[in-house]
Amino acid sequence: MTLSAAVIILAVFAVGLALIVFGWRARRAAAASAVVALAPLPVVTEDAVEAAADPVDAISQRVAALLHDHERRLTDAFSHVREDLSGLKSDVEWLAGERMIEQAIALAQTGSDAEEIGQELGLSRDQAATIALFRKH
Repeated sequence: MTLSAAVIILAVFAVGLALIVFGWRARRAAAASAVVALAPLPVVTEDAVEAAADPVDAISQRVAALLHDHERRLTDAFSHVREDLSGLKSDVEWLAGERMIEQAIALAQTGSDAEEIGQELGLSRDQAATIALFRKH
């Protein structure tokens, strides 16, 4: 192979490599601008725009605003979940209490004394005695 053929092959390789790097950078820049373009715009005052003349500062402020908005949405969602769980907990406790009272009444009607009712259902002696007193009549 002659020297000129080697130089031509090397030049073609260098141009191909340069085109690959250029295309990679253009695709990366397009993806970054697409992410920024698709995100909802936060409310920014004119003072903030003037203060953020540097593109890096503008992007970091926008990311900070988006993160703050995301954190607010998560906090709201978690507060709703806590409220729902609290309601479910109170409903389950109420149902368990109702079921325990029904069982205590059934035991009192079959002639069990307050001590047996308390031991069977885990009630205090006074609670079991009250249920037994009212259900015997």
